[in-house]
Amino acid sequence: MRGQASVTIQARGGIGNQLFMYAMARRLALKSSVPLYVETESGFNGDFFRRNYGLDRFHIAGEEVRRAPRSQPARRAAIAVNQMLPFRWRRFCREPGDGARAVFDRRILSFKVVRPVFLEGYWQDERYFADIDAVLRQDLTFRTQHTAANLELAAEMRSTESVAVHVRQLHGVPAGVDKPSTTIASLPAEYYRAAIMAIRKRVPRAKIYIFSDSPSHAALPIGEGDAVRVVNEGDEAQYEDLWLMSQCRHFVLANSTFSWWGAWLGRTAESVIASPVMSEWGQRVCLPGGWAALEWRSGSGFEQSVTAWIEEACGVGAGAEAR
Repeated sequence: MRGQASVTIQARGGIGNQLFMYAMARRLALKSSVPLYVETESGFNGDFFRRNYGLDRFHIAGEEVRRAPRSQPARRAAIAVNQMLPFRWRRFCREPGDGARAVFDRRILSFKVVRPVFLEGYWQDERYFADIDAVLRQDLTFRTQHTAANLELAAEMRSTESVAVHVRQLHGVPAGVDKPSTTIASLPAEYYRAAIMAIRKRVPRAKIYIFSDSPSHAALPIGEGDAVRVVNEGDEAQYEDLWLMSQCRHFVLANSTFSWWGAWLGRTAESVIASPVMSEWGQRVCLPGGWAALEWRSGSGFEQSVTAWIEEACGVGAGAEAR
């Protein structure tokens, strides 16, 4: 591996982040016809939420490897040296941005890998891998065996105007040494009320399915009496949730890469997608322009949001802003 042209990523974060990292690295390795390596352990040392490697639940390409993490001084030195090199010579490619907001780096699309390259960043923009869409959809089929109950529920979702509604509660109870990000807040009830009402305007027979990492139903900011709460338990719970989410036809996203991938895996041209403006809620992830998502701005108020969204859902006005 040493000295050979290759692409390596260090998987870290939740499964949504890991999928973005993989998609970016898969595209770069594929376009340069070089091996892909995925580090499976070092990125999770001291993870506050006790997250771990999850890409092995999918039929991913590349070789999974274990490596000791670089020391912070060595990492900083590598970044500093690489920043001085012409882009085409870099071995350490870091996603540009200031931490709170990512900047799309078009140079990486034409980057030719001729030496070992290590990628650092979340790369939360579909433009980094849109041209290998078909390859990724094949890679990201699930290895896990689904329960009989979930297979039945998935069939129901595919046969109805199902709406996956994701309520993020910041991963439940953390246990670690570092403080979690305080910039990612839970979305208010008015967002979910406005989103569901707007979707029902376009899809009158919509059936709501609620997905959440909160164990308490009472804590959910949704008062839909006929909604189905999807509950999975155990080590595979989040992967079963993601798979079931992808079986739905329409989507109400949380400020989360998890529901972004649920929508990416499941959407069709007829899907209606509602989302908060991610940058207002602590997320760097970009919504693809092709989704024509109904985007909710914080502080707009319930009535104003509903009116604007219903106009968009019914094709009145300028429509959703494309990114």
